[in-house]
Amino acid sequence: MKHRLFVAINIPDDIKNGIEVEVDNINLENGRWMPLENWHITVSFLDYQPEEKIPQIIEVIKQTTKSFFPPEIRMDKIVYGPDPSIQPRMIWATGSEKTSEFLGEIRHRIETELVKRGVLCQTEKRKYNTHVTLAKFQIPPQRNLSKNLNLSVFKPESIDLMESILKRTGAEYEVLERVAFD
Repeated sequence: MKHRLFVAINIPDDIKNGIEVEVDNINLENGRWMPLENWHITVSFLDYQPEEKIPQIIEVIKQTTKSFFPPEIRMDKIVYGPDPSIQPRMIWATGSEKTSEFLGEIRHRIETELVKRGVLCQTEKRKYNTHVTLAKFQIPPQRNLSKNLNLSVFKPESIDLMESILKRTGAEYEVLERVAFD
């Protein structure tokens, strides 16, 4: 059996609630808000993986967390994503440049090791951009969405191996393994 997997940092409830307050006045007529329980930062999308690869993936995540102190995650803006200059399809909470650099290093370390082990074919070449998908839509609800976030800083306790279960009502996420930072 194959599982649709990704490596993520889950966001504490107090940070989610603070972001929710900031987006509360955005009118989203042609789209849908993602449920708060689905808000997370994807570090690396691993696609469909056979069940027998899951222990290797968990071992790589464990090795990686030993090399890094828990990063300070700073979510600093609410913007259109993925590229506001082209037809945007989402509303994102984005991380600071320093957060993206740090999580990009973690992603690179995880993916490089997974390529060595034959779990992935290649590492992601695009520059890492920390973001949380807050909403999806077909037509942007407003022009020039850019809102600063205040006090949206946290230190994650873990990096999690997650499974994305696709359903007609949308994706549901399940934590398969929490790997605590040492």
